[in-house]
Amino acid sequence: MKINKLYRRLTLIFLITIASIGLTLTVTVGNIPSVSPVKEKTTYESSVSKNNNVSDSSEEKLTFMDSLDALNYAFSGYEFSCSKDSGIFKMYNYQTKTSSDDTYFDTSFSLMATFQATGDLKYLDVVKRNADYLSTILPSTGLIPTFPNKGEISTNPNTYLGGKGQLQAVQTVAFLAHEDKKYLPLMYKLTNALITYGINPSNNLTWYQVNTLSGKEAFTIGTSYETQLGQNCSNCAQSLLIAYKTDPSKLQYKQKALDILKAVWKCRDKSNNLIPEVWDVKINKPGKNLYPYSDFRYDDMGGAYIRALTLAYQVTKDKDIIEILNTYSSSLVEHIWDKNFNGGGFRYMTHLDGTPSAQTVETMYGLFIGTLLEAEKVLDQPKGILYQSSLEHANNIFVSGFGLKNNMVPHQLNGQTGEYWGSDSTSQLNYAAIQFPLGMELLSQESGNSIYRLISNRVINKFLDHSKVGDNINEPNGYVDITETQPPYGFDLKYGSPSYMAQIFYLPTYILFNSIHPSAGVSIDWQNDLPIGVFGLVSNMPFFDRDLVDVNVNAKTICFSKVTGSGTIDLGDMGFGYIKKVMLDNQNYNFFTKTKIITLSGTHRYQVFWN
Repeated sequence: MKINKLYRRLTLIFLITIASIGLTLTVTVGNIPSVSPVKEKTTYESSVSKNNNVSDSSEEKLTFMDSLDALNYAFSGYEFSCSKDSGIFKMYNYQTKTSSDDTYFDTSFSLMATFQATGDLKYLDVVKRNADYLSTILPSTGLIPTFPNKGEISTNPNTYLGGKGQLQAVQTVAFLAHEDKKYLPLMYKLTNALITYGINPSNNLTWYQVNTLSGKEAFTIGTSYETQLGQNCSNCAQSLLIAYKTDPSKLQYKQKALDILKAVWKCRDKSNNLIPEVWDVKINKPGKNLYPYSDFRYDDMGGAYIRALTLAYQVTKDKDIIEILNTYSSSLVEHIWDKNFNGGGFRYMTHLDGTPSAQTVETMYGLFIGTLLEAEKVLDQPKGILYQSSLEHANNIFVSGFGLKNNMVPHQLNGQTGEYWGSDSTSQLNYAAIQFPLGMELLSQESGNSIYRLISNRVINKFLDHSKVGDNINEPNGYVDITETQPPYGFDLKYGSPSYMAQIFYLPTYILFNSIHPSAGVSIDWQNDLPIGVFGLVSNMPFFDRDLVDVNVNAKTICFSKVTGSGTIDLGDMGFGYIKKVMLDNQNYNFFTKTKIITLSGTHRYQVFWN
């Protein structure tokens, strides 16, 4: 009797949920109920669809499985390159060598994101081999040496901390240590080196270069001791926070991350709360020699700092950090907004006094929009200035077609005319295409309008079509990082080395997020009560917490550990076929359709099986 009452109650909840989310129910006795969406296209979407020819065609269809196909193609090229001692790869250490000054482990360490998105241990094994090799060559300082093309340790004693040097190593090894505690000592060594040698103790800002052997800050000809407060300092704070999350007993990691972010805030112009991107760490004043000199870029500085502040608050709940985030994000959006950009949009570069520098539209706004929408969630300011500006920029620049050329996003356009900026008509995978699914999927979720996701899908598909290279005979399979946005769509082969093609290893993370569509009122915790995160700049690693969202592509399963709210999660774009089974809080659960699961009020764990 109790079981029957419980079943009737769950059925009633199910029917009420179906009605509330606008679905039509068809019940077939003995089978799983099926639902079909009742889609009403808005007037705005209809008009935009005409301008952009948005339809349900294959151009706008992009599944998680599609990203895995691209991944498999590029990974075969990676393995081919590792089998050749070509001066680009050396099989033993699984590293990329791109130029005499690069100290990057980026190709191999990029596969940490691939493992997170797929659960496939073959990618984790590559990361482990790279980490094992790294542990054998680290000097006593714990600072990563520089490598020239051939694979030997360079005679150049200085190494870059930012970008994909020491910072990426800390991030990757921290995630690796979460999976395998064997790598905790390596994480400690790398992170302690970052704190001991990478940060000026007098002002808590990150050096640009340090001497690998002595740990002393390095003077750079032409730029002195200048650093970038976004790419270096903000990214450094993120690295320390991830290491702290891996081992919460290391309170010094958390404290130093907070010290860095508050030190960056002290660098602001107090008249408008804008922050210079370049700072001389030695003499503690704004820099003018390192790019972008006396200006700041909206995402390389603004977005990077907001991403770090957002992560810091979610991890620490520090009250000063949330106040900084609130003040800075509003001021940034106010001063980078240019109403002359086809009705309004984000300006690429701005003077510190808030006046325009280069009136151009730069391509990383997919990530920047995602950054603002995540900050909005932390600030608990739904549909405020961060959302409204993101929506207007997307409508005016992206959806209208003003910022697109042949369904591709050029690297830089004149913000007032929409024409190419100078002679550059190229598009770049890591800056222009790969990060768009984050911002546009979030905007589709927030607005209830799928058009942002559909056009983003089209951009990704076009790039993959035009930039695919290789035959694994004469050259490795992969995707060239830079391609033209106009016929005949040529590309620059110097951006076809495996290190640049490594960007494709991040694609599954973005498309995984892009393939999971919770209805209004339903939230999925990917990391720290937020969607996926990104370290540093657009070319850096996206991440989420596998304890919260666990994918296994070989078994065709996904587990959401924290889903809150009643409604649906549409999984049709995973590309796995029809759902076969769902578990709710480790119990069999029958309320799902071929492509959707019906979620209940409260917070629950859902495990979905396709096989």
